[in-house]
Amino acid sequence: MKKRSRSKSILTPAIIFLIFWLGAVVHSEILTFKHGHEFETAFYEAQLYNAIGHLGHLKILRYSDTTARVYFVSINRYGGISGSEIGDRLGGHVFVFSNDDGQWVVREQERLVWSRTGSARNGFVWPHIR
Repeated sequence: MKKRSRSKSILTPAIIFLIFWLGAVVHSEILTFKHGHEFETAFYEAQLYNAIGHLGHLKILRYSDTTARVYFVSINRYGGISGSEIGDRLGGHVFVFSNDDGQWVVREQERLVWSRTGSARNGFVWPHIR
């Protein structure tokens, strides 16, 4: 009987965490599906590719009518980056945008979550996506 109780005490928190994490991932996916095109446009209009590389993909972490928090993964599109092949992921960046009269504008680069070159701290973004 004690063995069953011990496995329940381990399994229950794991299941609760998994449900919470999957809910966050699904929420991010829904926001990305609904509003992703707005931030693809904002990425190129702000010329972020000059700072972080070309856009691989993005995930919207938080969205309201006035602000948004977006996670971008940059890729090496043309080569020329030491130790990196064309198509390799270069880094994950979180940017905060504000909506100025219907135009999404970069307010700040919140942080560099990870980098292929290892120059970033061991970052973490919730929900944990790469």
